[in-house]
Amino acid sequence: MIDVEDPEQKLELQNMLDKYDATKMFLTVMSDSSNASMDPEVLNSFLELGIKLLEGGNTRIQKNIYNYCVTFQKSEALFAKFYAVITTFSNRLKRQVTSEAMELELTELAEDYSNLGPVILENTLRLLQLFTEGHYTDLQNYVRFQTNSRNSYDMVAAVTELLRSYLNHMNQANYESIMRCLDTLAEFVQGPCPENQMSLIDGKFFEVVNSILTVINIFAINRKKKLNLL
Repeated sequence: MIDVEDPEQKLELQNMLDKYDATKMFLTVMSDSSNASMDPEVLNSFLELGIKLLEGGNTRIQKNIYNYCVTFQKSEALFAKFYAVITTFSNRLKRQVTSEAMELELTELAEDYSNLGPVILENTLRLLQLFTEGHYTDLQNYVRFQTNSRNSYDMVAAVTELLRSYLNHMNQANYESIMRCLDTLAEFVQGPCPENQMSLIDGKFFEVVNSILTVINIFAINRKKKLNLL
């Protein structure tokens, strides 16, 4: 849809789509509580739409998203969906079971994303990263605490907990998701955003990262040893 390499052309296309209410459509559908358990393919399509609209750090669309969230309380459902996706995968890793066998108690909305594939997790994390790309402070704080919602979903804590869940599942298959978690958290705190930095500290983020780096270092040492034996 917006698969152009030139940044100026991409920005022009994004703004044109925004002018014709593409951002509003994305937010309206994702904020519809009657779509609490969206079909995975539909959900993924809307995640990809959001990513395309924001790629490159479109500040106009970031502002429109923030203004929508603080204006319409129903935007709570948007963050509930993000939280459900992240928590589903975190729970799966903790319980060491297949997605088909998961039994989840995520939110009062009774959302069940047990059949989602890793691509939806990847796109959810990427979209949250783009919400805050370029140190957009308003959304950096809003992903941590939704001031206009009855229920707030702390995405900083959720992504940190997901990263922690990967500690016992450090393998090549999970590498991209682990890196996406780190990239997303980095965007949440850059600027800096002191409140999100404190959230990472409270979540013992640095202990988690230290453990991950230790495992990666062990992998690298073992790989070097194997190569030396050849």
